[in-house]
Formats: sequence, C-alpha cells, structure tokens
Amino acid sequence: GPANIEERHRIYRSGTDVRDETLAVNGISLKRKSVRIAHRPDPYAVAALAPRAESYELLFLQTVADGSHLDYVYQTQALLHAATGFVVDRVTIDGETFLPRIIEFHTSTASASGRGRIEFGSAGGYWVPVLASVNAAVGGSTARERIVFTDYQFPPSLPHSTFL
Repeated sequence: GPANIEERHRIYRSGTDVRDETLAVNGISLKRKSVRIAHRPDPYAVAALAPRAESYELLFLQTVADGSHLDYVYQTQALLHAATGFVVDRVTIDGETFLPRIIEFHTSTASASGRGRIEFGSAGGYWVPVLASVNAAVGGSTARERIVFTDYQFPPSLPHSTFL
C-alpha cells in the first residue's frame, strides 16, 4: 500500500549522461551508496516542460507580487489535446528573467492520472527546478510525490569515468 519514503540522492549530469547516487533512505545513510547510470534527457529541465507557442494558447490571468517585482500568470490551452500525457494547465512567468517560475500540469495514462506543479529558480547562473510535487490516482489509490532539489553545483567538467 501507500508509504512515505524519504531519499537523498546526488545527481551528476552532463548532457544526457546521468549518474544517480542514492545516499540515504528514510534518514539513514547507506553504508554502500546505490549507483544508477542512465543516458536520457533531463525530465525536469525548463526547456522540456515549458509550454511552447506552437503547442499552446496562453491567456493572461493576473500579475502576482514576487518580492520586489511582479510575475505574470497565464492559463494555457493545449492546441492538440491528447488523451494521455503531460499537459500544462497554467504557467507563471518570472518578471525579472521572463522564464517560467511555476508550471502547473495534469497528466494521465490508462492506469493513472494526476495534477502537479514544478517550481524553478536561479542557482549558479542557471534556471533550475527547485520543487516538484504531484498528487495522483494510481490503481484506485492516492499517491503523492514531492521532490526538493537543493545544493546545486556546476563544475566546469566531469571526468568520463563519472558515467561508467
């Protein structure tokens, strides 16, 4: 059944090369970290998630205060609605960078459906995800996931052996 699991990962990424090290589970450090190597695009990259003009119509809703500036909230409408997949419902554009600050979405497949949001912010000169959360119905049960992204570092390069 449903369970709360807390994990701490260290992710190394270079293009589509990914090294995912699981460091702790439920607050307990692993004696031997679990390492997974993959080759895939970053599923949380703003370029992969942001609505594009060729796929969505945007309707301006309002401005919202964000510190000393305003952000801009838009409702989105997919131009080619698919019965399944990732669909952006609303986007908040950061008033300083004009990049998506929050993307709210829904997703559905034959066996699951859910709603969520991904929040972005600045780290080391890059626009990166800082929080992702989703509530879903999966096989008749409710599932929730929350991912917090922290401690970003951007070394100039990583040795090839990182991804072996």
